[in-house]
Amino acid sequence: MTDEKPMGPSWGEGLEDLGELGQGGMARVRRARDTRLRRELAVKVLAPELAENPEAVRRFQAEAQVTAQLEHPHVPPVHEMGLASNGDHYFSMRLVEGSTLDVILRDPDFDVEDEARLFRVLQVFLKVCDAVAFAHSRGVVHCDLKPSNIMVGSHGQVYVMDWGISLLNEMGERPVTVGPEERRSPRTGNVMGTPGYMAPEQARGHHQAVNARTDIFALGAILYRILTGRRPYSDSTGKEAYRRSLYAEVTPPEQMAPDRRLPRWLCAIAMRALSFGQEERHPRVESLQEDVESYIRGVGRYPLRAFGAGQVIVREGEKGERAYVIHRGRCVAYKLVGGRRQVLREMGPGDIFGETAIFASQVRTATVEALEETVVSEVGRDALEQELQMTFIMNRVVRSLARRFHDVDRRTSVLAAEVDAAHLAREVLLHLNFHGTAVSGEERTAPWRPLCERLVRQLGLSAEQLATAVRAVPQVSLDEASDCITLRASEVESG
Repeated sequence: MTDEKPMGPSWGEGLEDLGELGQGGMARVRRARDTRLRRELAVKVLAPELAENPEAVRRFQAEAQVTAQLEHPHVPPVHEMGLASNGDHYFSMRLVEGSTLDVILRDPDFDVEDEARLFRVLQVFLKVCDAVAFAHSRGVVHCDLKPSNIMVGSHGQVYVMDWGISLLNEMGERPVTVGPEERRSPRTGNVMGTPGYMAPEQARGHHQAVNARTDIFALGAILYRILTGRRPYSDSTGKEAYRRSLYAEVTPPEQMAPDRRLPRWLCAIAMRALSFGQEERHPRVESLQEDVESYIRGVGRYPLRAFGAGQVIVREGEKGERAYVIHRGRCVAYKLVGGRRQVLREMGPGDIFGETAIFASQVRTATVEALEETVVSEVGRDALEQELQMTFIMNRVVRSLARRFHDVDRRTSVLAAEVDAAHLAREVLLHLNFHGTAVSGEERTAPWRPLCERLVRQLGLSAEQLATAVRAVPQVSLDEASDCITLRASEVESG
């Protein structure tokens, strides 16, 4: 609180001035008390020296109108706009208390290599993406996204602030509307934005080229700042930094912060958003958001592999050293029981397979095959264990469950195979009994083809698979060339 004289009545009935919260080049923000509703709020006041500047007044009023229409959880609501009795232009809005993302990133305790802290900051980033995507759906381009314009509350609240230089277009689903004077764009050649976060079209003053991908560039710059601790071009000074901003000549994050172990996937996401050409950036904020969410889920941290339809990704009986996360496409898991393919389940994006063999330290109990073109993330044994960050007890629990699952799966497979083998042996013996001919007291033969055709239809096996299974039946021999199946036994069951 300051010693300044209260200004409440000049802002409107029931508002008391509680002192300054902060100020920028065009306005100052003051804390106020609404005595009628017994709440505190913020009042943004246009700098007095700009009160006679029509362009400044238009932009200030447009900011209030635009912000008021962006009714979103991560945009502070505007309550009232007016002209104070002392000539000040003002609007009141929710009081947002907390720290800016800029302050959070400057904190010595913030370390991008600390996954818990990085995760919390990325959650803030995703909420910012939510707000910006919503604004784009209403035809609003922020044009000044940066960490100091993002407020983070103590209970997870996130707000995108300062829509003062935002531009409007007609591309939104339900475009924001302002007065005809307020919607005028700056003259071409006027550079508006913050160095280091401006897209090349902004740095060149090409306002007609500003669109949603201009904000995507700024979001990429924020992600770059999160990763490196520095904004793009901060390794240059003066004219060189400005020249590089015209062409988006961004030093890759790994080179900007060689002392940090940076997530390569996040670096690639940031660099795509920071592309010079708009068409090379993410097409929509949601696309950028999905990439970051993929990283958080773990999909994007590991190498990607593509498989065509029908290709086997893992094979039953092999040693398991890798697990897989499906990024795109569909797969089927199956096993061979008694020579017959038994489907276990179909899987799609987000599903994981192959992890049981790793934790149980056993061979794989099923084959996984791509049903269509499929892209998977490949996670090695060491990386999977690090990913889980398990405590000693949880590690033992997971491994114990994996071993039990593997044992149950193996016993179930053996039982199913025995049932199928018994069924097959019964069919062979019945065929030999009713359609066979005694060759001697020890042998009985029958034609193979009729039995083969019937069992192929009945069991869903190929002729080759069936022949292999029949040869495993005790005391039975098969000669496909002579179309003859033979039973050698001391006794033959007589139907």
